[in-house]
Amino acid sequence: VSSRLMLMIASTCFVLIGLTSFLEIRSKYGLFVFIGLIFCWFGDYLGNFRMTVIAFLLGHVGFILAFMFREVSRIRCLKALPVVLVAGGIIWYWLYPHIPQTEWLFIIGYIAIISAMVVFAFGTQPKCLIIILAAVLFYISDIFVARWRFVDTSSVNAFFCYPLYYTSCILFAFSNRKA
Repeated sequence: VSSRLMLMIASTCFVLIGLTSFLEIRSKYGLFVFIGLIFCWFGDYLGNFRMTVIAFLLGHVGFILAFMFREVSRIRCLKALPVVLVAGGIIWYWLYPHIPQTEWLFIIGYIAIISAMVVFAFGTQPKCLIIILAAVLFYISDIFVARWRFVDTSSVNAFFCYPLYYTSCILFAFSNRKA
């Protein structure tokens, strides 16, 4: 069985978990998590790097919108913001010498939206650790994706990014039950 087929089977599984979770509870939160997971599925399906990044960016927007339906604590977001900004700055500083200049704005935009997702995850009301963990794991998995794409093209990155990513998506899918 090809690795591409396995990837799509795994991605379809987290979408189905998100769908069943949404259908069971039928919350706006669950709907937007499901939409976010669908965009992640498309990100896995598409072969073009830019289209894949755009699909994941839209997935993160879906997750952020889902968080809005749980309410968001400004204070907790503001507490998380400096940590996430520093992390994003360090990641950009590490990556930028390896990224073609034509892709700088594209990657900065992606770092901004995934950072916003983490900040809003920390702000969800009531505080839900499964959402925070899902967002942080997704963020870390994307660090390995960026490393794989721009810094070290060896497949060792797959051993980190895929387990973190799929765990994150499954946690998001199940988080509707905690919403």
